[in-house]
Amino acid sequence: METSNSISATIEDLPESILLHILSFLPTTTAVQTSAVAPKWRNLWHSIPVLHFNIRKFHSCVPDRSAAAARQLFAELISQTLLRRPRHSPLRKFRLKFDYRNYDSIRSYVNSWIRYAVSSRAVELDLTFGLYLSVKAEEDDDGDTSADYCFDFSDLINSSVKVLKLRGCKFSLPRSRAFPIKIESLTALYLFGFDFGFVSMDMDVSKLVSLCVNLEFLCIEDVSGLNNLKIVSPKLKELKLSISRQTTLWDKSVEIFAPSLQSISFIWFYMGNYVLKDVSSLIEAHVEFDSREELEDFACWSNLVSLLSGVENLTVQNMWMSRFMQMAELASDNFEEVNKMLEVQFDAESEDNQEELHGKLSVEEEVFSETFAFNNLRHLVLLTGYTEYDLLGLEAVLKACSTLESMVLEYSYETDFDDILGEEIMERPIVMHMPSLRLVKMEKYRGVKNEVYVVGLLKKYGLVLEKIVAYPAKVGEILSPPFVL
Repeated sequence: METSNSISATIEDLPESILLHILSFLPTTTAVQTSAVAPKWRNLWHSIPVLHFNIRKFHSCVPDRSAAAARQLFAELISQTLLRRPRHSPLRKFRLKFDYRNYDSIRSYVNSWIRYAVSSRAVELDLTFGLYLSVKAEEDDDGDTSADYCFDFSDLINSSVKVLKLRGCKFSLPRSRAFPIKIESLTALYLFGFDFGFVSMDMDVSKLVSLCVNLEFLCIEDVSGLNNLKIVSPKLKELKLSISRQTTLWDKSVEIFAPSLQSISFIWFYMGNYVLKDVSSLIEAHVEFDSREELEDFACWSNLVSLLSGVENLTVQNMWMSRFMQMAELASDNFEEVNKMLEVQFDAESEDNQEELHGKLSVEEEVFSETFAFNNLRHLVLLTGYTEYDLLGLEAVLKACSTLESMVLEYSYETDFDDILGEEIMERPIVMHMPSLRLVKMEKYRGVKNEVYVVGLLKKYGLVLEKIVAYPAKVGEILSPPFVL
């Protein structure tokens, strides 16, 4: 009992700022309940700078309620909590996870919460709606499972919101006015789970980006239906693009004009045409496609990577570099053979549209020219296995990266594509060109035969190699410390 009182006294003695910091990690409905702990805590939750409302956790507390009843009760609880919170209390972040339905009452609730956060000068809004909550959808009594909340960007004009995260909803842009519209506060924008299947959606995203005149970070992730995206942003520094796999891509395009852009990421971002204009500040790139090695995917990958030859830091999958090398050797003798291979498969899968689609997907000849190289690359992360196929990819990338100083080999898969390469390629000796490479890190190292063989090659050809550091693969919950090979 004495120990319990001692602990209680210790908590009581903590400064209010620390108590508020602790409470900010709790769902707000739980934080409110702490007012019963002690007199000092009675009004403490009023000053919590982070409000977090999560319907998933709330529904688990009332499992006997239907989805509709739990949603209505939760909506009323949020509104009552905000009403009881003093308006002068500072608000840094407002996070909402809500199973939205397009009823007038529910829409009115959500609009009022967002406007409350904005008027309280919140710096960050993190809003997740409907079926994007990653839980099994439950039908209402009337069978409605729609989730289409529309966020109004007019609410952000003259606001203090710097970071906005939207998941599973739509959005509307500010209406035209006599004076230019700007959203000046926003510096980071995340759009998750959007369906771009509407003709105007690409244009709306482009307009939205242009309205955010001080935007420095943009993430468009897990979207579908993308057609022709144009991003023009003078102050943008970091861009992350990820789409759900599209069934067609030859008529899709993305155009990026961002003179301040320093980092760019393409995750499963298959497009028929990539255009990068004035990206002279770009120093870091991450390109990761699906693990399938279809030839049209390779065409997209190759044309994209060819635009990133000036970066200093690069993350790529080794399996694509292996295919890159095969095509490069073919191109050195007859470049037309490369595109012929692409067109044969492409046309075979699109017989009904051969005239329209013929030649749409091809690899630009300069991608495989003898002079192509990553002339500024200093650091490389290679997502790799250790088959002969992967070794050819490693050889290819090192040959194109004479300035490389450090490299991470991150074990991420085992390929089964050795038979794709011709015998003349597979049987020749592996030569590692690494005149500047000083440090190699091998992530998820297992010490198997193929990994040991790679270590031997690196040591053999490493003219200035100082050390190879192995980071062992995690075994259960055990993570062993790194060691030098």
